[in-house]
Amino acid sequence: MKRKGKGLRILAWVAGVLAALLVLPYAYPLSAYTPEKAGALADGGRLVDVDGTAVYVRTYLPETRGPDGTLYSMALRGRILLVHGFGGSGANWDAVAPALAEAGFAVAAADVPGFGYSDKRIDAATYSHARNAATLWRLTEILAAQQAVFDGPWILAGHSMGGTIVSRMALQEAERIERVVLVDGAVHAAESGKPGAQGGLGTALSFPPAGRAAADVLDLLLRFPGSVRGMLASAMGRAPTDEELASYAAPLRVPGTARALLAIARSGAGGVPPDLEERLRATGVRVALIWGTEDAWIPISSGESLAETFGVPLHRIAGAGHLPMQSHPAAFLDAFEEGLQEGAAP
Repeated sequence: MKRKGKGLRILAWVAGVLAALLVLPYAYPLSAYTPEKAGALADGGRLVDVDGTAVYVRTYLPETRGPDGTLYSMALRGRILLVHGFGGSGANWDAVAPALAEAGFAVAAADVPGFGYSDKRIDAATYSHARNAATLWRLTEILAAQQAVFDGPWILAGHSMGGTIVSRMALQEAERIERVVLVDGAVHAAESGKPGAQGGLGTALSFPPAGRAAADVLDLLLRFPGSVRGMLASAMGRAPTDEELASYAAPLRVPGTARALLAIARSGAGGVPPDLEERLRATGVRVALIWGTEDAWIPISSGESLAETFGVPLHRIAGAGHLPMQSHPAAFLDAFEEGLQEGAAP
C-alpha cells in the first residue's frame, strides 16, 4: 500500500513538472511586431506598404552638393537593389551604399520581410524566398512610381541568403535585370543546411511549447547587443567595432523578431534548392561574384564552383570573412565596379 502511494506521488510530481513545462513558456510576455513600433525605432529609412506587407527600405540617390550647398543630381548609371543575408538587415550595406550612390547609382537597401524593421507578422506555412522575391519586385515598382530615378532595369546584389532571393527574382522577371551580383551568396546547392535552413531544428520547434520557449529565450537574448557579438565576429572574421555591433544589433531588437526568426526556421525557407544555380544560369542574366577569402560560413570553394558554372571571374576580397561589404568596404567597392564591367559593351 505504501509503495502504491509513493508511486502515485511520483506520478503526480512528474505530471506537475510536465504541466509547468507546457505552461511556463507562455507566462513570458513575448514582444509582437507592429509597423508603428518598428517605425519609431528605425533610423535612416522608411516603411513602404507593399500590398499589405510593411517593407523597410533605405534609399540613396546619385546627388552631390556644390560649393554653396546646393544639391545637384548626378548622371544616373543605373539602379541597385541590395538584399541582406539571414539575421541581417539593409544596415549591413551602410559602409558601401552611400559610395555606390556617389558613383552614380540610385540605391535601395531593403529589409526582407521577417528581418530588420520589415513586417514580422508572418506565417511559417506561407513564408518563402520566392514570395520574398515577388514582394521585393513590387517594392521596386512602388519606388519607381514615387521617384522616376528608380524606373528601369535593376542590378540586384544579394549577400548570403540574399543571393537565394535575388536568384529567385531573376527566375521571376529576368527581363528587368541588368546584372545579379552574388556576395558570398547562398546559391550553390551544397549550401543547403547552412545557417537558416530548417533541418531538425524546424521539426523540434513545431511542438508549440518548445517553439514558444525558444522564442522566449531568443527574445531575451536579442535585447542585449553583446549576445550577438560572437556571431558577428565569426561572420566578419574579426571582432566587430562598437559601431558595427550597434548597427547589426539594433534591428534585432525590433519587437516580434524572435517570433519571426523561429517561424522562418519552421518554414524551411533557408535551404538552397539543388537546381537553383542552373536555373539562374538558364535565364541568361549576367552574374558577378564577390567573396571573402576567409569566409567560414560559406567557404570560397562555393564561389569557385559558381564561377565555373557561370563562366565568370571570382572577385576575391583578401582577408575578408562572410561580410566583406562591412569589413573591407573599399576593396568591396573596387570588386563591385569590376564585376559590373564584365561583359559590358565597350
